[in-house]
Amino acid sequence: MLNHLEKLRKLIEDEAMVYPCIGDLVSNGLVVSRFAQGEQRPNRQDVTQYLLAWLKSAEVPASAALKWAIPYSLEVLAVLSASSPSRIRHSTKSNVKYIYKSDVPFVCGLEENPFKAACHRECPVHSEMVEKNEKLREEEEKKKDYEAIARKAKLEAAPVYVPKKKEIWAGQFQKAMNHAVELADKGVSHKQIVDKLNHLGFKTRTGRDWTLGILGREFELLK
Repeated sequence: MLNHLEKLRKLIEDEAMVYPCIGDLVSNGLVVSRFAQGEQRPNRQDVTQYLLAWLKSAEVPASAALKWAIPYSLEVLAVLSASSPSRIRHSTKSNVKYIYKSDVPFVCGLEENPFKAACHRECPVHSEMVEKNEKLREEEEKKKDYEAIARKAKLEAAPVYVPKKKEIWAGQFQKAMNHAVELADKGVSHKQIVDKLNHLGFKTRTGRDWTLGILGREFELLK
């Protein structure tokens, strides 16, 4: 029987696109022993979305990505959560829809990647990823500048550009949704999830406090 890496290679036209970090994650999953005691580790959903973003960048159709991702998640990533097989399947389907319908790019963290997966300078996209990571850092700095401008504009009433709410809250909104899906996978009720998100200070995509209605609509968008 073909293992997950062999099955994955059959989906990719260019063998070189199976980068070291991808091969490591597919073969070994998230290696917990690589993390120090108490160090925050990525969860099952983080790994799934990373691999799906790569599959999308490799132009693998969503249907093929889903067919590969479900058994991989059940057999390799299940150890990262207490979710039932049915919830893992549902979560994986939701992640495929989210990644393939969004503009989430594939950007690795190079040697400092959050998965502590293998990374080599000989990787064919290493130089490209250095540039992409630098661009992301620049965008993060711009976001901070925008927020400072917005605060200054409010104080001075100056006619300056103020970022749209969705631009400001986009990053933390995705973290909130990742956390919400992870809680839902564990069987936590929507009301408890809403309370948890508000307690942690997470906001919606427009900066509002979470409500049951908003959470329900966001979950529907993931289907």
